[in-house]
Amino acid sequence: MAASVVCRAATSGAQVLLRARRSPTLLRTPAVRSTATFAQALQFVPETQVSLLDNGLRVASEQSSQPTCTVGVWIDVGSRFETEKNNGAGYFLEHLAFKGTKNRPGSALEKEVESMGAHLNAYSTREHTAYYIKALSKDLPKVVELLGDIVQNCSLEDSQIEKERDVILREMQENDASMRDVVFDYLHATAFQGTPLAQAVEGPSENVRKLSRADLAEYFSTHYKAPRMVLAAAGGVEHQQLLDLAQKHLGDIPWTYAEDTVPALTPCRFTGSEIRHRDDALPFAHVAIAVEGPGWASPDNVALQVANAIIGHYDCTYGGGVVSARVSMVPHLQGREGAGAVCFCAWGSQYGLKTRGWVLTTYPPGSTCPAHWLQVPWPTSYARVSRPSASAMQTRVCWVHTLSVTE
Repeated sequence: MAASVVCRAATSGAQVLLRARRSPTLLRTPAVRSTATFAQALQFVPETQVSLLDNGLRVASEQSSQPTCTVGVWIDVGSRFETEKNNGAGYFLEHLAFKGTKNRPGSALEKEVESMGAHLNAYSTREHTAYYIKALSKDLPKVVELLGDIVQNCSLEDSQIEKERDVILREMQENDASMRDVVFDYLHATAFQGTPLAQAVEGPSENVRKLSRADLAEYFSTHYKAPRMVLAAAGGVEHQQLLDLAQKHLGDIPWTYAEDTVPALTPCRFTGSEIRHRDDALPFAHVAIAVEGPGWASPDNVALQVANAIIGHYDCTYGGGVVSARVSMVPHLQGREGAGAVCFCAWGSQYGLKTRGWVLTTYPPGSTCPAHWLQVPWPTSYARVSRPSASAMQTRVCWVHTLSVTE
């Protein structure tokens, strides 16, 4: 019994010591934290400086005390600027950019990037193409030199063209397995039917197979002009130094067009419509809904992005600690008979003066939730739309129910 008393006394003493060591702040009710205003948040954002070269190329930078920097060239070129004949040429050119220039073979370009410990990459969208490098700030002169060489002197060797042709076709086959990519290609095809925004970035496989060196060279000379380029940098970058380097390595990019080759941006319209593609062999239905909203130039764009972040996303395969409470309404859908949403996400894409909001939800077969959308009197138009595919078969999609609606 004495031993028992000693044990209890030791336990009580340990608990007292633990309470004494515990931080007082952990015992108090958390204080209500005030939210910083938008103006207060902007005080910590570096100033953006923008300059214009004589040839029309814009130079923008945000300087910070970081020892690294990210520098890139953004070009107003993408599938929106393409025709049915050359759709996919911009994506093809982006693939060829790192395969060598007139001054550097592909292997030499890779070695120069690796010697700096830098990261070189590129991507294409419907409205712009970007080439960028992440490197140490001290290597800024070499970074701008490499970017200038890439966007001006792409070699377009026949051997590399044929090699990348096969690479792109394989990528298209891989993209066919991504239901999200498939759904949104169909969504663009119907929401922007009859306009260039309906075209996919990579273009149809028929174009990829037949685009020639002459086609790519013509596309390059037509669209890679200085007034359509922005050299942007952020990090440990001094603006005047960046401006001097831009003048040295990008100042000779042409800015004039031949009289009959000035590209015109075709207006795009948003058409409220509906498209469904069914394949019962696949286990899920992917539903995407698009609504028209403000674009980059609208003052409501920032508010829309904040709302998009608040909505967040949900995936039933996530652990309970990962799913945000902001989308706690989505698990409620799981309890509805026949609903069974597997995942949910919301995000937006901006195009010029307009934007589109996407909502993607995945359902198992037999769900009744998609049927609720059919009861809504959506404005509908009927047109033949298609999606680029690496194979001749277009029935690659699972049961896709895509709605594009206007207010």
